[in-house]
Amino acid sequence: MREANLPNLKLVGTTSASGGRFGNVKITGEASLTGDVECRSLSCTGTADLKGSLTADTFKLTGECKVGGDMRSGRISAVGDIEIAGELHGDRVKLTGDVRVRGNGEAESLQVRGGLTVEGLLNAETIELRMLGPCRAKEIGGGAVSVKRSRTSVFKMFTRGNVGLQADLIEGDILELEHTRAAVVRGNRVTLGPGCEIGRVEYRGELSVHGRASVQERVKL
Repeated sequence: MREANLPNLKLVGTTSASGGRFGNVKITGEASLTGDVECRSLSCTGTADLKGSLTADTFKLTGECKVGGDMRSGRISAVGDIEIAGELHGDRVKLTGDVRVRGNGEAESLQVRGGLTVEGLLNAETIELRMLGPCRAKEIGGGAVSVKRSRTSVFKMFTRGNVGLQADLIEGDILELEHTRAAVVRGNRVTLGPGCEIGRVEYRGELSVHGRASVQERVKL
């Protein structure tokens, strides 16, 4: 958004407001916004409940955010939990915490340290997932995909359930996977680390399989 003279919106404490078009939106506390929100930036320290869709050039969160529709932003930086009822579209996305997307997720680069659930297709040029709990996506596609357990000791006390990724299909150029269960993995250079359980691997260039990984079928394309 490059329009001038858009009003800013500042919400402090426990409050609510209507949606609309704004310059900068700043939330400190607990806020609920009805309707779609379109703005240059949205910054939240606390809890934001957006009943509609969100379109922002930049989005910054420390706390929790719910989006009732789609979320679109150029840069997303968040520490906490994000729940999106629609689809996620971003350029540079960096999340520490837990993100849940009911639709598809799309980004240029995606970095997640924590938990990730995408009920549709997750697609990004680069994907870096450092897991702190169960993660799931129906399908994952990207140029370079790296999936590992997080080694950040400060978060160990918050880890819940089996730390691993589950997907129907993972496809990309360079794949480096650990603790991943998938029906099909397809790529150019594929590295399967410890804890992987893969039904079928299709590779064009190189395939490396760790001794503590299992693959039912290997196909050189």
